[in-house]
Amino acid sequence: MRVHLHNIGPIRDADIMLTPLTVLVGPNGTGKTTFTTVAYAAMQAHRVAMVDALEQLEGFDPGGTRRKRGPAMARDVIDQWEESFAERLEFQLRRCCNPDLEKLGRAKRGGQNAAPRIEIATDQWSLVFRLEGNELYLETDHRCYRPPRFELSRGTSLPTARAQVRKVLALSMPKRGVYFPAGRSALVQTHSAMTALMAGAISGGYFENATIGEIPGTVADFMQMMARIKANRRSRVRAGKLAKRIESELLHGDVRLHERGGQKSFRFRPEGQKGEWALENIATSIGEVSPLVLYLRHWAWPRDAILIDEPESHLHPEAQAPLAGALMDLSETISPTLVATHSELLVSALSAELLDRTRARKKGAVPPKLSVHEFKFHDEDRSYGVDVAEIEVEPTRGFQVRRFAEVADEVFESGIDAYNRLHGSD
Repeated sequence: MRVHLHNIGPIRDADIMLTPLTVLVGPNGTGKTTFTTVAYAAMQAHRVAMVDALEQLEGFDPGGTRRKRGPAMARDVIDQWEESFAERLEFQLRRCCNPDLEKLGRAKRGGQNAAPRIEIATDQWSLVFRLEGNELYLETDHRCYRPPRFELSRGTSLPTARAQVRKVLALSMPKRGVYFPAGRSALVQTHSAMTALMAGAISGGYFENATIGEIPGTVADFMQMMARIKANRRSRVRAGKLAKRIESELLHGDVRLHERGGQKSFRFRPEGQKGEWALENIATSIGEVSPLVLYLRHWAWPRDAILIDEPESHLHPEAQAPLAGALMDLSETISPTLVATHSELLVSALSAELLDRTRARKKGAVPPKLSVHEFKFHDEDRSYGVDVAEIEVEPTRGFQVRRFAEVADEVFESGIDAYNRLHGSD
């Protein structure tokens, strides 16, 4: 899956192919969350558009005389999918980014081809959407537009037709996006109260693709997932060992979902202790990481995509090294994994982990597929927006984010200068 944003939010241009582990770095306000949110919105829109396309196929009867046959039916399915994708993407962008899509376009843009655009592409197809005022339009005349192609001949059976549609439209896209917003600990701490308020509405489907007041759709979806998790439900992927590793190396204790009499609560038991506490009363670092453990144990599906905003939030530096290893393991279980971070420690730990796993190739291990993209302002005048560049990642040399190193040097030199001034030294 490739996501190309042009004049969206603060971003002038960002063209990113999602690898098994994709890492976004950059200062605050450079559009990392914007990019992640748009990618999530596209995944959610595609999921529903696929259902619409498959329903369209139910009327496919190659031998019938009153129903469309072969190529005509194929074109109808593609049209249905594209139309549904555009409608659903517009809906998800309003939920997750801004109800007024006009505000999603970058301010002070100008010149040729300045219209805000979103391109979602795979190796099978590419759709281009243009923001015009408060509306979203599919641009079929854009040079990057490439409709999907599949053949439905007169003798094609319905099962074969559905298989072709799935292969071309679906298999190169995640089936479902799972978003972990920043500030997860605050959401976990209010989980009991929110679950009690939401229980009836969720059971009636009220919160399906909905926002809660002014809360973005990404946060509403996260809260819905946490409210729906059940202790007796197990994930459909083998992620139990990874969940246990995260508990052992990052949390130093066990997270579990306690259910009794229709009431649910999340509990934590520190290592070496018999007692357990509600997550509302535990450190914020545990509240930040525990949702990932619960997802892996109770909610993960094959062909999920995970999008995590600031996975290092509230983690002590000594916990960020094992977090790097956990993220790489996560990307081997759930792919793609998309991470936005501000942490130099986490990025350095990812580079070191890459080198370790490359060295282990002699023992049969394969280095993870990792890409790193830096978001930075075009120049000192921030009104010109943000450019995104891919940082070279070499499995035998690692990688470095130069701006992180520059900031560290500036802080160090500032400290030396302050010391010299204090002590009257040149």
